[in-house]
Amino acid sequence: MIEELVPALSTYAKDVDELIILIAFLVGFWYVLCNLVFFFFIVRYRARPGVPTEYVTGEEKELKRWITIPHLLVLVCDIFIIYGAVRVWVDIKQRLPETPYATVRIVGQQWAWSFVHPGVDGKLDTADDIKTVDKLHIEAHKPYIYELVARDVIHSFSIPVFRLKTWGPTENKICKKCLEIASRRAKTFKTSNVLETTENIVVHHSQLAGRKFP
Repeated sequence: MIEELVPALSTYAKDVDELIILIAFLVGFWYVLCNLVFFFFIVRYRARPGVPTEYVTGEEKELKRWITIPHLLVLVCDIFIIYGAVRVWVDIKQRLPETPYATVRIVGQQWAWSFVHPGVDGKLDTADDIKTVDKLHIEAHKPYIYELVARDVIHSFSIPVFRLKTWGPTENKICKKCLEIASRRAKTFKTSNVLETTENIVVHHSQLAGRKFP
């Protein structure tokens, strides 16, 4: 359902979509049910001629059931949501690929994203590193590890088609003014992602090997 609107291009995207649908279904069910009961009571117990007003304390057992039973059922639904959320979180954040194809360093800064790919030696921080700005080129059907850092303030990095959203840490002191400026410029702080075939990624990396940041 969600994949028809936003393509799912990661191994865990389907799990994230299923979790979103589960939450939407459970919350939507209780939302509709509560509104139906609410409006039913409004109509059922509306003021009518010849019917005296009844004082209700809410302490009667038959009335408390309208709170305790739905409350317990909602808690049961919460257990399913928490279980699904933890399972997806562990799969994304804790279970890293045993043999990743490459590690890509993502550097957040004002006002751009910088990407550092390993060169031929397969290691970062060497002379043949491949560096790009605002465009992430990765090979399709390969497991990657993303190392997210920030040069100034904390940045939020999101790739909707991967169902990935996370924040970049920084060792610098975060100032309130910087965060205010970053929030105002957030709409223009974008990047693009390109999935390449093996042949295209080799050509792309060979053209950019050793390139310095502008």
